[in-house]
Amino acid sequence: MKLTQRAARVVRVEGHGLLVTDIRGGLHLLDEDFELIRSGRNPESVAPVYAVTTSGDFAYTKDARGTVTQWSLHSLHPVNSLDAQHLRGDGEYLEGEEPSTLINRGICVWQDKLYVNNGYMEIAVIDARTFDLIEVRPSITDHFLEWFCTERPGEQCVADKHGNLYIGDLAAFDFPVHVRLDDKLNLHRVRYDRRHDRYWVTQDAGEDDALYVANGVVVISPDGRMLHNFKFAADDVEALEFDDTFSFAYCAGFEGEITVFDNRESEPRIVRTIAPFRHQITDMTITSRGDLVVLTQDGQMERVSPEGERLARLDFDSRCVWDIQPDPLTEDGYLVATDTGVLAVELTDVEASHPNVRVTRQWDLGLGFVRRVRPLADGTFLGVTRSGSLFRHDRDGESLWRVPFAPHLHDLSPDAGGERVLVAANEGAFEHDARTGERLRTLDLAGLVAWTCAYGPAGELLFGTRNGVVFCFEPSGEQRWRVELGGYCKRMQRHEDTVLVTGGEFAVKAVDVATGKVTGHWFDMLENTVESAAVIGDRVYATSYGLQMAVYETRSPEVLGVVEPFQDFPKALARRTGRDGSPRNLLLVGGRGGFLQIRDVTEEGPLLLRTVYLPAGYGK
Repeated sequence: MKLTQRAARVVRVEGHGLLVTDIRGGLHLLDEDFELIRSGRNPESVAPVYAVTTSGDFAYTKDARGTVTQWSLHSLHPVNSLDAQHLRGDGEYLEGEEPSTLINRGICVWQDKLYVNNGYMEIAVIDARTFDLIEVRPSITDHFLEWFCTERPGEQCVADKHGNLYIGDLAAFDFPVHVRLDDKLNLHRVRYDRRHDRYWVTQDAGEDDALYVANGVVVISPDGRMLHNFKFAADDVEALEFDDTFSFAYCAGFEGEITVFDNRESEPRIVRTIAPFRHQITDMTITSRGDLVVLTQDGQMERVSPEGERLARLDFDSRCVWDIQPDPLTEDGYLVATDTGVLAVELTDVEASHPNVRVTRQWDLGLGFVRRVRPLADGTFLGVTRSGSLFRHDRDGESLWRVPFAPHLHDLSPDAGGERVLVAANEGAFEHDARTGERLRTLDLAGLVAWTCAYGPAGELLFGTRNGVVFCFEPSGEQRWRVELGGYCKRMQRHEDTVLVTGGEFAVKAVDVATGKVTGHWFDMLENTVESAAVIGDRVYATSYGLQMAVYETRSPEVLGVVEPFQDFPKALARRTGRDGSPRNLLLVGGRGGFLQIRDVTEEGPLLLRTVYLPAGYGK
């Protein structure tokens, strides 16, 4: 069987099986061999569900809009629901204030009370049996909560989305121990180690000199003292599980691998890595038999033995639009990088009231998902894959050359003549001959991981790193400048004499290529990492992992409007500007789930005209 919606969380429920949430508000109960037992859906909630917990005969969820639902575990029917719009207290709110769209996991049942974020950065306390709202309290932190841990007798832990951990008494809202374990981002998991009476906490960004360079797992005492600090990842760590005897710990995240710790002695040690998985790992649990159930961001689940043997797989029709680039061979044509290869699409009826998208070619390259694609003037195209291939193919899908890299590749950028290409990778920053694939040189980023790249207007070589440093090199290779943006870089594109850089925390910044000076900054109202940005006329459009797209003025940071929530993560943006006397501008938005939206750029905002869902699994 296959799930029809992408899975967002998977948890083991003793006596029931595997409880799976999805990105359209649904719940599914599977046995440990991935056979579906039953499904349920709340008709009033169609947003992604990342916050889920269980107690007794009930499951409890909060969707990304903030609607909280009580479910019967025996039937998976919704029992009670509190709407996000009205789940708030008597405090001061802005007129017309709506709940924030938020992806977080902060939910727990403690002493028959449900504790959960609402959509207003507060904590709702609900009777777990009757579902009566008891009170709404101010949060203990200035950030949304990401995890509750109630596993240690006599105390509880609360972690937020900005690296703070609080230890104390949840019922009394008294947390005398406060430690900062990540300088910028989420503490996705806090787990109590019963064997050694200590907590293990995951990191997303790291701390101090390792910030956005290396992160992993921190082990602390119940009074907040640092015991161990393991740096084994260069991306978010999302999941942490112990086996039933707490002899081994399993940590996994966006690197797409599981790091296994031997925890039998007081000094934990890494004993093996289970890899590769085809995508970023977003969640993990352990079955009653001791196997690992691993969920990746594209919706696939695998059951894996503790030694790494692949035992079972629940496939999902993985679809994501990673990149959209204009096709120089076709007016109103684009090449699209997806989870299964590359598509050629064409806009039709662009001057009509409802333009459409037609798929004209499909290439399954056999390389896994293609993260970026770059069409060239001769009709061939360059690309990079997550699995570690830099490639050039012709229109018949034949390989002209391929260059292997160690995982992971993040970005590429050809020069104006299509003769050279920059490559951003975990291995570093490189320039290759676009005609042959030969490596021409390695750029010195002081040992940092390159996540994005672009050529400047005069042939400058620009790279952005995971720790938010942008380097500019002369065409000769000599460094011209470096600037720290205060977050991490996701994408970079030329805009006139600047590069537009998107990423975590800083959202969107424009950097002057000549000087390295930041000439624009757009960030207001965006939650979570900003993936892409585009400029059309005097407007900046930016998409975020908060299921949002914000619109700004180019000359100021003023936000003009926010579109939310999207049905899944928006990833790629492309613009179609009016020509031949036509004033019409269109914006293409693609993302997880294979959606490709056509939006009319108007003074009132980016008006949605049509959503097309691109095919998955072609070539099979």
